[in-house]
Amino acid sequence: MKTYKTFFIAVSLLLVSAIGAYAEGTQTLADLLRGQYSGVRVSSHDGSLIGGTNVYIRGVNSIRTSSAPLIVVDGVYINADSDKHLNTYWTAGEGFRVSPHNPFLSLNLNDTKSIEVLKNISQTALYGSEGANGVILITTRNAESERLDVNWNSDVSLAVPSRSINAFGLAVSHQHNVNVSMSRGGVRYYLSGWFNDLNGLSPASSSTYGGLRLNFESTANKFINVGLNTNISLGNISSTTGAAWAGAPSYVMAARAPQFFVDDSQEDWLNGHDDDTRDRRALASAWIRLNFTPHLHLHTTVGADYGKNTRYLWYGNETSYGSAKNGAASVISSDLLRYRINSTLEFARYFSKHHLDVSLGYEATGIWSKFN
Repeated sequence: MKTYKTFFIAVSLLLVSAIGAYAEGTQTLADLLRGQYSGVRVSSHDGSLIGGTNVYIRGVNSIRTSSAPLIVVDGVYINADSDKHLNTYWTAGEGFRVSPHNPFLSLNLNDTKSIEVLKNISQTALYGSEGANGVILITTRNAESERLDVNWNSDVSLAVPSRSINAFGLAVSHQHNVNVSMSRGGVRYYLSGWFNDLNGLSPASSSTYGGLRLNFESTANKFINVGLNTNISLGNISSTTGAAWAGAPSYVMAARAPQFFVDDSQEDWLNGHDDDTRDRRALASAWIRLNFTPHLHLHTTVGADYGKNTRYLWYGNETSYGSAKNGAASVISSDLLRYRINSTLEFARYFSKHHLDVSLGYEATGIWSKFN
């Protein structure tokens, strides 16, 4: 006889007064980190939800290298540092630049169980030079009950411009998540599916993502424990290029300072410019724990984050940039694979009032990339 946990639908309506930004609230991991953790600073490249973000724990440590923290999801180092994409994604053709996208759009917040921010050198020492700028540890959910649990939640948000401008209008976004989990006989599993449709105040600024997650863990054998965490997502992003870079014409700049961009209008940019992206991502980790004795065990994790991204850009004669080039097109594609293999042999035991903890570890990490 199967028992089902309460099945519920949560609908929330959020009214926001803003210009050139998305509905406020927790919609991506960047929003969850913003203002919630002491010492963590989150900024956006162009002010939009789909735009690239910078996350800092210890501030900007260098102008030559990245100051972004290491982000680890279920033991896997993920590709979340937009600085690594700047040279590729900011240059589209000759002389015009576009902003990188938010790397957290492909992660489902509803799957998150806990987030831990490591700041001190003693805490990040385990991650070596990778953790020099701090570490953000994210653990995803698994079953917590022996019953079959089914949950569904949906959120709807409405963004409203603070003043009437032709360039901006109402934006409705919605997010949906359903998950099934159960624990029985030392075996736990968690399966979820999600869909997010996020829209901005400026037309043609949106992202549509969907994905599946499967988490599995077996502790049925006291000598060998195994686990698997997988997440696959597909997404499409449309952008008006935001504010591009200072001094360059764009939809937003033409709306905010028409006196400086007399050859561009909002209508021309909507009709003569396209910036569309197809994003595919797979994040997976597998682990095994060998319990030789109650005090001695070996834990090994193997994981990888793979993303394939293709961006299509078009500037027609309606835009000043496209007119100067008699039309300009660009196709930018990237393949990124980041992997990690970590193994730790640990002995831990209490002797009367004393505690002995000795560990020996090995780690191999790497990044493979291809840009066109």
